[in-house]
Amino acid sequence: MVSNYARAATETEAANLALGHLGLSEIADLKDDVARARAAKQFFAMVRDSTLREKWWSFARAWTRPMADVNESIGPIKTRYPMPENCLRIRYLADDIGNLFYEDDGKWETEAAQILDDGPQHEGVVLVSDIRSPLVSYTRRIEEVRVWSPDFLKAFSFELASMMGRRLGRSRSLGADLHARAQQELDNAATIDSKEKARKTLTQTPSIISARQGWRSPGGKWRWW
Repeated sequence: MVSNYARAATETEAANLALGHLGLSEIADLKDDVARARAAKQFFAMVRDSTLREKWWSFARAWTRPMADVNESIGPIKTRYPMPENCLRIRYLADDIGNLFYEDDGKWETEAAQILDDGPQHEGVVLVSDIRSPLVSYTRRIEEVRVWSPDFLKAFSFELASMMGRRLGRSRSLGADLHARAQQELDNAATIDSKEKARKTLTQTPSIISARQGWRSPGGKWRWW
């Protein structure tokens, strides 16, 4: 199933979709010095990242095998693995024989920390796990609007509209209605996305994930072969 929602290719076009939900006129550029553009710019990145974190979006899925930090964690799990700067949420880990470990398995945690890698120091996500050289599946920040899935774009536009509404003089009830619509679209999109992912997992997942004993889907169910 593919959404027939208008396909935005830029941040300005995505913001204009949100303005349409509020019954307001479009802007020419997100950098314009008008109230509608300022409101969109204020909330745009926050809504984008929070909406990406909400679900297992296929278009935002990424893999990495991070290097261990020289500094250990002070907690019970010692080894720290700084994640790429675009990491928004870790989904699961795989060890070197294909076992998968999810958030509720107790085998790993995350920390927010200052990271110094090849560039300037920045805030980032640090994986903490004693699994050696883990392969990590995570959701990454996707700033290029043109590669967003139509269903993600739809949910994003309603949530952005809900955040912008009060600043632009719209009622609290309208904001609540738009937020509820965003959540509905998120649920619909995630259902479609997970079904598509389930059909493709065995061919798209790196071979190390093909555990001999079984595989648990992102929904938490185990499959055996």
